[in-house]
Amino acid sequence: IECTDPSTVNPQLRAIPVETGNSDSFSGNFSFGTEVRFDCAVGTSLQSQQGDDQQTAIATTTATCLPSGKWSKPFPVCVGK
Repeated sequence: IECTDPSTVNPQLRAIPVETGNSDSFSGNFSFGTEVRFDCAVGTSLQSQQGDDQQTAIATTTATCLPSGKWSKPFPVCVGK
């Protein structure tokens, strides 16, 4: 069971495995149970996806690959600074 690499959805978004702390050692999808920390490419910053209430929220910075092949939380987005 694997979860899709978030960078396939947003090329500016990087998912760094918490266990290794190194995004350079990883390419491809993430296996079930992997926890990742999100980061953005240089020149952009994390912003959460706003829900229907339009309240400003702190961006989700971690997520875990679930047995369903989905991520435990929605991906944040990377926006220009």
